[in-house]
Amino acid sequence: MDPRKLEHFLAVIEHGQFNLAAAATGVSQQAVSKAIAKLEDELGVALFERSAFGATPTAFARTLERRAQTILAETRLANAELNALSGAKLGTLSLRHVRMINLRVLDCQPGPLRLRSGRVPTRADDVAQ
Repeated sequence: MDPRKLEHFLAVIEHGQFNLAAAATGVSQQAVSKAIAKLEDELGVALFERSAFGATPTAFARTLERRAQTILAETRLANAELNALSGAKLGTLSLRHVRMINLRVLDCQPGPLRLRSGRVPTRADDVAQ
């Protein structure tokens, strides 16, 4: 199972709608829909009941939800351990409600700093969003 598909899957569960999940993960609604469809094909089960009001997780989705959270957590831990072992200063920095960032405090250059969408912020306002 592709971790990115699992991230989209968990976002749909959390937000209850494909469009909201897409906004939360920084991709198009079509990308989330395709990821869920591929995951459903891969597993051979329906993960969501779709309606005009949103997406309701099936029993299969609820079972997968617990495993997906564990898989993603383990993936993040493995990446962190490998980065630490290699001496790299890499990782994920989550910022919320931040107006300004002093990159000297973070001990990094503007280049490696990327938003969840994959974009490099060009203004402090970009990071505050």
